[in-house]
Amino acid sequence: METTVTTSWELAIAALDGEKTTSRKIAAAPICCIDVFLARRPDLWRVAAGMGYGVADAEDVLQDVSLKAKNEDQAWQSEANCYRWLVRVTVNRCLSQRRSRSRFTRHTARIWEKQMSTEVDRDSGAGEAAQAEELECVRNSLEELTPKLLMPLTLRYFCDMKSDQIGEILATPASTIRARLRQGRLILAKQLAKREIRR
Repeated sequence: METTVTTSWELAIAALDGEKTTSRKIAAAPICCIDVFLARRPDLWRVAAGMGYGVADAEDVLQDVSLKAKNEDQAWQSEANCYRWLVRVTVNRCLSQRRSRSRFTRHTARIWEKQMSTEVDRDSGAGEAAQAEELECVRNSLEELTPKLLMPLTLRYFCDMKSDQIGEILATPASTIRARLRQGRLILAKQLAKREIRR
């Protein structure tokens, strides 16, 4: 009989203490992927920019990634894991667009058409034209890199990730990532030296 009374009291106290139970449930709630996407959107944009895309093309990539994030029904327990997945989706989306290259070519053509049609001031415009030409050379050099070298370079220098973090995203050992970074830097330096860009 005493056991029943004690149990009833415990249940009554638990019912009165409902706020604590609710707060525990809220703390354990799974993370929504679209919320992580919105919070880390600038970082994902840097991934697309690092893959050689202009503003409009990077926005196209992120729009596709946001749809994928919105439709993702997996319950993420960690924001870091969800972010890694989003980076992987962004990289894959960039690579599939890069294979077609049609948007990149149209974007480059528009830049050159705008430069040719605009009358450039001799004093201030000469520096801007040279800078635009350098930017075009860097983009062309990035475009010539293979995806296995381009992806680590993008994540390292545009997203400021370490080799072990890049390895987790690309499912590759950190030592291999470091070797690819070194190889990619050397190839990029040679390509830019051929085009007479030394920084």
